[in-house]
Amino acid sequence: MSSATDIITYIGVPLAVLGVLPILYTCSKALITLNAIKRELRHNGLDAIARGSLLTGVVEIELPRLNITPLERDEADYWKLARSPSSIRGGTWSVFNWDKLVTGHSLYRLQYKDQMRQPQAEVDFEELIAYLLDRGAIPSVDGFRMLRTSGLWTPTGTTILLSPDTIHSVVKVAVPDDSEGVLSLALKWRPDWDLRDINSLPPYWMRLDAPNVRESETGKRALIDDAELEGATQEKELEKPQDHCPAAADVQSRGRKSVRLRMGQLGVQDAREEENHSLLHSRPSIKHLAIWNERHGCPGLWFACAATALGSQKGTGLWSYTIPEQIHSFAHSATIPAGVMVVLDVIGEKDAPACFSPWDDELDREEERNRTFARLRRMGEEARLPPAQQQAARLKRGREDLWEIQEANKRKQINQRVREETRMNEALRSSRLDPALVAAKNLEWLMNKKHLEKGNTMRTVVEETLYRMLLDESKATAVSDMLNKWKGWADSGGMNQEHFDYVKKSQNIFALASCIVGILNEGSPASDGSVGSDMIECIRVWRKVRLG
Repeated sequence: MSSATDIITYIGVPLAVLGVLPILYTCSKALITLNAIKRELRHNGLDAIARGSLLTGVVEIELPRLNITPLERDEADYWKLARSPSSIRGGTWSVFNWDKLVTGHSLYRLQYKDQMRQPQAEVDFEELIAYLLDRGAIPSVDGFRMLRTSGLWTPTGTTILLSPDTIHSVVKVAVPDDSEGVLSLALKWRPDWDLRDINSLPPYWMRLDAPNVRESETGKRALIDDAELEGATQEKELEKPQDHCPAAADVQSRGRKSVRLRMGQLGVQDAREEENHSLLHSRPSIKHLAIWNERHGCPGLWFACAATALGSQKGTGLWSYTIPEQIHSFAHSATIPAGVMVVLDVIGEKDAPACFSPWDDELDREEERNRTFARLRRMGEEARLPPAQQQAARLKRGREDLWEIQEANKRKQINQRVREETRMNEALRSSRLDPALVAAKNLEWLMNKKHLEKGNTMRTVVEETLYRMLLDESKATAVSDMLNKWKGWADSGGMNQEHFDYVKKSQNIFALASCIVGILNEGSPASDGSVGSDMIECIRVWRKVRLG
């Protein structure tokens, strides 16, 4: 018969061993998981504290929380990818090299290696966007619109930045893992997307190449006559040879240089001179291009709008400035009557829509015939008079002929004035031309009048005009005043005689202003304006984002 000792020996001991097995399993599992996590942390180059609880099987990881900023653009690592990017969830930002600052630590408790993640890095949203644009990323129109309208409720996976080929996603909205109410983003980059280098223009910057300064046959400036500019600003018409014009000499001295501009929400924020696309220490003054009033146009407003449209055509995305809606609408509205272009001798009357009613000269010809017949009749009567009376009759006929000639000239002048007034009124009331056509015809007029070399395009003319506006305040004011007048009559219902006289007096400047309107008409598509305004608003709302 088995004793109590035997029962304890054969039954109790196995049961005790079975009870310890789960603890042993938990301990071994915790040790294996801890070693795997440490190995993964070392592989990804993360400096972390990892410890495990053998009884509970929970592994604790303490990881630094980082604030990152892009490196300086002239550093070599700025353009390189990180040597050992992290493959752990939340570490997509580690594909690039950053300046890092530890701002705290995050504690994670794990039971499995697959649960491992690292804290998302905090980064300034504007700096992140600028850095990725510099690498070649392209804003997503739909993505920024969705982010602007939905905010934190933007669907996960929404792309806000596209790869240079616009096929893949570079930055998209991520799952908000412990983002604490801050926008959470994920990053992806491939080496074959690196198509830019330090010689490429940074984001929000554009380049204005210097014009070829030349003299016309009369010795005056080729593009914008200084006398006409002075006449536009001071109502004087003085001709100034280039040799005695300080402003012209100044432009000529800079004629081999280009200017690099940075555009911001307030227009031109910075300007740097270049020589052979290498930055110089000199900076041209941009005080006269400050945007002090968007509602009432100033030189800086028109300069910023034209530069943004020009940058769009040149492939330089100036998404940091958005062309105001009233300027966009003005540039796409027909405001110049066809008859005015005919009167200005820009368009031939046969090439324009019917503007003028035919003038009937039959009454003038009939009156001339009657005067001729009356003169011949008096001469016949005079021949039948006695010789003694012919001399007196001849003197009387001479006085009458002289009086009739004077009266005829007066009537002709009155008729000519009436005809010109009628023609002018019909010109002002004629159908209006598309802004693109007005710009193209004025460009032809500038070349036909030898104000420009043959073969110039709208883009080169506007670029040259902007370059001169940047370096010469009087030119910027003259072009701006013309555009303000133009927009004024467009908003007030149409062109009148006063406006026509102003245009006629400064037709060169009007032609250049029409080229700026033409480039605004061509180079400011709605999509570019939308993504620019959406991006600016998103950056304003989300100063800091979590990237991981």
